[in-house]
Amino acid sequence: MSYAHKNIFIVVLVICISALQYYTDFDKHRLHLFYQALFFLPVILAGSWFGLRVALATSLTITIILIPFSMKHWDGFSAGDFNNVMELVLYNIFAVILGILRDRERAEQKRSREAESLAVMGKAVSSLAHDLKTPLIAIGGLSRLVQKRLKEDDQSQKNLDTIIQEIQRLEKMVEEMLDFSRPLELHRSEKDVTQLINQTIDIVSPVAQKKRVELQNGSSRSSLLVSIDDLRIKQVLINLLINAVEASSEGDVVKVCGYEEKGKFLIEVIDCGCGIPSEKRREIFTPFFTTKPGGTGLGLPIAKKIVEAHQGYLEVQNNSGKGATFKVIIPIG
Repeated sequence: MSYAHKNIFIVVLVICISALQYYTDFDKHRLHLFYQALFFLPVILAGSWFGLRVALATSLTITIILIPFSMKHWDGFSAGDFNNVMELVLYNIFAVILGILRDRERAEQKRSREAESLAVMGKAVSSLAHDLKTPLIAIGGLSRLVQKRLKEDDQSQKNLDTIIQEIQRLEKMVEEMLDFSRPLELHRSEKDVTQLINQTIDIVSPVAQKKRVELQNGSSRSSLLVSIDDLRIKQVLINLLINAVEASSEGDVVKVCGYEEKGKFLIEVIDCGCGIPSEKRREIFTPFFTTKPGGTGLGLPIAKKIVEAHQGYLEVQNNSGKGATFKVIIPIG
């Protein structure tokens, strides 16, 4: 049964049961009790098929339909009235519980599918990267050897420069592919996050200066000691900062803030670019998805993988003015 057919079936079911409830003689109490129990059927189907939102919409619709019927036959809050009220409450409670369970089940199934897909993709990427690495090293080495033997005024020097630059770019892509495919081994130790941010800013400063973008450390504390793999977290911050600089225009400011909140440490990278469309916020963490010419689409997936290895998560949101904010959130414990 298709999505639309399931929706139509639930609507028709609610209408039919409502008609039976309204057009059956009120003196036939047993039939009315039976119809009230029947209303659980569309709620169960909505929750099982569609999750919380549709289940709750169905239960609220049934509640709205039955309120006039209950008010018409109100008897001063008698036992029957109490039973009717409880039925209305139970429809909604049942919808919430069933809907949440269904949504959790779907999320778990989706995570399982993604994990399987990433595992298969990781194996394929690893195999490809290993096959590419050796010939690239050979080509790069031979190109540099030939370049050394050429005279400085030789016209082939420019061509060799281009070849070597492209080989370096390919070598970087292969390294990113290997980083993505390898299992992560963290080497944690107590590190000062504020100092780590300053070091990362120093590394990315030449890229920012070339584009005339200012980098600022907006951390509220002069020191914040956390148990992390500092080289891996630095890799994450370098990636996020370079992306922020590339998204910014001349004269913009990219701010990095590190702070502690509710047993977690957060690092925010805030840019003044054009932001990220809502439909692409999930896609940017998908391997090989990129909007940059020459990009591998592995920078953010690798960053996400590193943060998740620290039992944290990486999220993105658009700023109220312009630009976007990437948040690295990792438990301090």
